[in-house]
Amino acid sequence: FRSANEVLTQSPCSFVLSTGRCGTKLLTTLLGHSGDLVVEHQPTPELQYASAVVHNAGLPPMECLRLASLAARFEHVHGAYMRGRQFVETNNRITFFASGLAQVFAQSRFLHLVRHPGDFVRSGMRRGYYTPAFVDHQRLLPTDGSVAHEEWPRMSRVEKIAWQWAEVNAFIESFKVSVASSRVMTVTAEDLFANPDTIVAIYGFLGVTVPHSLSRIRQLLKARVNEQVDNAFPRYGD
Repeated sequence: FRSANEVLTQSPCSFVLSTGRCGTKLLTTLLGHSGDLVVEHQPTPELQYASAVVHNAGLPPMECLRLASLAARFEHVHGAYMRGRQFVETNNRITFFASGLAQVFAQSRFLHLVRHPGDFVRSGMRRGYYTPAFVDHQRLLPTDGSVAHEEWPRMSRVEKIAWQWAEVNAFIESFKVSVASSRVMTVTAEDLFANPDTIVAIYGFLGVTVPHSLSRIRQLLKARVNEQVDNAFPRYGD
């Protein structure tokens, strides 16, 4: 038996902060080969609505973020720790809870995964971001009083998706300077997709042994994971 305090102070855990649509599913697959990790892409609760509320209403007091982070993720971190493993979450919905997670779990680390904005916007356009749908309650919106809030009714879908990329990554950049640099790693999606050395570096950041050779990692990277295959939209270069 391990006490709750031991889990909170000693259990290693890592959270991937991102906009989504930037390789998180691929990263989940790659890290899932490690016997030292418990990797979740869509853990329960997934926090789809809660994440939007945290952002759209303005960040709540730290104590609220701490309690929400504890309630949402303690069982996951504890379960992995009891098995001698590290919990890793690649769900982008966890991003706006980063400050709370950093305080609740003393050994937590954060991987910022960022994709070129042009490619993210193209992906968002193809997936119907900011079109009327049942997921409206999950969408990020500008906070009251912001410039984007005033301009929102006149903005195109391309502009709204570009705003989302900038908003999320600006939040992550602000968070990164609030914690020790040793707890943060930044990776571009482009490197993740193409460079086996990047995968090795991520394993090193997580503090676990790489389960594959570089040649095997190259093979794994060739597999298309969660790739958008329909709804044509021009590439950024076009």
